[in-house]
Amino acid sequence: MTRLLTRKTLPLLILATLLASLFSVVSYAEEEVDVEMNLHPNDLAYTFFDINHGESTFIQNGNGENTLVDTGHRISKQELAERLEMYHVSRIDTVIITNKQAEYTGNLLWLLTEYNVDNIYIPKPMYEELQPLLAKTELDVIVYETNDEFTVMKGLECEVLFVDTRPGIHEGASVLTFEHEDQKLLYMSIADEQMETYITDELSVDSTVLKVAEFASPRGTSQKLLDEVDPQVAVIFQNGEETPSATVLERLQDTWIEIYQTARIGTVSIKWSEKDYEIFTIRPPEKDNYENIAQRIKTLFSSEVD
Repeated sequence: MTRLLTRKTLPLLILATLLASLFSVVSYAEEEVDVEMNLHPNDLAYTFFDINHGESTFIQNGNGENTLVDTGHRISKQELAERLEMYHVSRIDTVIITNKQAEYTGNLLWLLTEYNVDNIYIPKPMYEELQPLLAKTELDVIVYETNDEFTVMKGLECEVLFVDTRPGIHEGASVLTFEHEDQKLLYMSIADEQMETYITDELSVDSTVLKVAEFASPRGTSQKLLDEVDPQVAVIFQNGEETPSATVLERLQDTWIEIYQTARIGTVSIKWSEKDYEIFTIRPPEKDNYENIAQRIKTLFSSEVD
């Protein structure tokens, strides 16, 4: 007997094919993506990892020194491990924490033990909260507060512009600048217009790159801040299914700033050499394949409903 495909059975066949493709993606995703920065002694690179939930930025120089700023949410632990492997990271000299929320500290203990970390910098208001965790390690703990300055690695200085001391969920949230060869990265981990008014009125915030605060929350990234910072590049991390504020995105676009959203384009690396920089992105192939399959399934069922 010959069985004919009907309007009901055809979508099921297509779905089965898509699911088969999904399993092939799992195998394909196991292929290694290898990144070699080829840094010279005076070079520096910032890499903003495309983890699905949280923030984590890897900094390296041409002398082999490594620093990680924030550790992402714990549910992105595997992604973070894969990204670090992709960049050949087997040890991390220094960890810097800029916010106490889970999106910034979720993988802290794992990183401290797995990557032989020597030093950790944390905002002073966070010390008591993190002290029980840090007591399990033997690393050097350095607390920082507003107006502090410290050397991150050879060729990279950090200035602490602001640490929130107000009790609440933002206590300890920080704003830092990283400076290399007279070029600055403004690293904002709190979206608050009152704070932005303070730093723009009282401090020099002109920077080439802006790491946008709190996943482009509508609470911050004011026009006044953008005018004073005058960045060429803005980087926005992903926070699960939460989308960046349309108002903030429009504000960035209207100010003629290049926007790099890790959720859309993958990991973003900025390589500095000879007072110039180049930007490249790395999007693991499994992300494109998963998204393509998801879109095809969505289209299939949408047409079936119609």
